[in-house]
Amino acid sequence: MKGEVDQRWDVCAAKASLCTVSDKRKLRECSKCHTVRYCCPEHQRAHWKEHKGTCFAPAF
Repeated sequence: MKGEVDQRWDVCAAKASLCTVSDKRKLRECSKCHTVRYCCPEHQRAHWKEHKGTCFAPAF
C-alpha cells in the first residue's frame, strides 16, 4: 500500500486527463491541503474544479 501511495504522489494530479510533462518537471503540492501535486500552474487551475471539493487545510 505504501508503494502505491508513493507512486501516486509522484505524478501530476492532472496527469490522467491532460499532463504529458510531469515526468520532466519538479512537482509542486497544493499550498492549502498538501495532498495533491502539480507540474505547472496551468494544470493546477485545470484540476481545481475537481479538487476543490476535497481541498481543506489540515487541522494540525
